[in-house]
Amino acid sequence: MREGLHRLTHFLQALRVGEKLFDLPTQVEAGLTKALPLYSWFGLCMPSGTPGIVAKTLAPVVLEIAQRDETRQFLKTFAGEPFPGDAAAFRETRDQASRDWEYFVKLANIDAQ
Repeated sequence: MREGLHRLTHFLQALRVGEKLFDLPTQVEAGLTKALPLYSWFGLCMPSGTPGIVAKTLAPVVLEIAQRDETRQFLKTFAGEPFPGDAAAFRETRDQASRDWEYFVKLANIDAQ
């Protein structure tokens, strides 16, 4: 970008998240109503068969960490923000991301690998 070889037009997220990057509009701010749902998310998973008491013990600790100011500051460096939730919310986020990407993969006529 600095050498002037490329021109950035918008930031590839539908909504503004974290610090304002490159002083660019988001996809929605740039007028793209069918925006690519491009964002990163992270989740903590346990092996199947993990005793329920382990998940119940760790869940509130993980949620508390996700809500800390230092966690928010760290995530802002990646234009992120905490999205704490329970196992059901995580599954829905994962499943929705899969549905979103399936749409765009089919739209682009990309063959499954």
